[in-house]
Amino acid sequence: MTATLSLAKHSAAAPSVRDAVEVRWTTPEAKLWVATQGDDFAGFVEFSDGHYEVTDGRGVQLAARATLREAKASLALPHEQPAKPMTLLYVAVATGGLALSLFIASLAIVWMG
Repeated sequence: MTATLSLAKHSAAAPSVRDAVEVRWTTPEAKLWVATQGDDFAGFVEFSDGHYEVTDGRGVQLAARATLREAKASLALPHEQPAKPMTLLYVAVATGGLALSLFIASLAIVWMG
């Protein structure tokens, strides 16, 4: 029981990676804020049509925010990448199924004719 308590105490005290490197902001032009973390590009915020559009360092567009403070904070939060690969998989399977169906139908027409 002592080992479990000391392990829990140790893991609770460990700093997170996100806290280790400060996010710095620059404004290269009006209505655009660019974030860097260390030497790496971390994303940007752009004011457009009355809200702040947020794009992370991988180019994934996150949810729009109402204020600049919320938009900047959203880049510091962990977020999941959209499920584009699964969508592409479904499209590929459906396209393959359609192509196979058309091929079989074509063979049936040739065989009957």
